[in-house]
Amino acid sequence: MILEDLIKVIDDVDDKFVIFQKSELSINSEIALFEGEDSANVSIQKNNINYLYLLEVDIVKEFLDGWLKRIDIKPSAQEIALRVFQYAINDA
Repeated sequence: MILEDLIKVIDDVDDKFVIFQKSELSINSEIALFEGEDSANVSIQKNNINYLYLLEVDIVKEFLDGWLKRIDIKPSAQEIALRVFQYAINDA
């Protein structure tokens, strides 16, 4: 799963999860959701795979709620994923 796939179902994902990206921060990197991971951990290793912190699910939902209310058109899942990624890297 990549970030765009998660965006399509984000409303169904429990807020307790934290989003990590596999190996490198990239819009197309594979992501994983981990429960209860401390967001202070910039990277974690699970099953010999290195994951880098991106954002908590509840922060993504809060960000999207505010952002989507301020724009006039409904962006695609790909556009939303790109904006969330940019927010995570530059603003969060």
